[in-house]
Amino acid sequence: SPFSAKVHNLSLGGVGLLSQVPVPASTYLRVYLLGQGTLNGKVLETQAVRSRDYKDGFSEIGLRKVNLADELAAASAAAKAGPAKA
Repeated sequence: SPFSAKVHNLSLGGVGLLSQVPVPASTYLRVYLLGQGTLNGKVLETQAVRSRDYKDGFSEIGLRKVNLADELAAASAAAKAGPAKA
């Protein structure tokens, strides 16, 4: 479900968000950047790697950038291969 959040950190490898919606680790998110400047309208595919809840109702969410098509292909290949053998 869509929700709004504030970007508080942006780098080549990921995004840090402040949100009133908690996001469990490993959740995939598509982030739409809004605002002024060259990043306005950019869309980032990400995966949550950590989330910290605060007493004020906000969560700090750490996201790593991913390519969702590559992630889906890897998951599909792993499922077809079956369980790993020791």
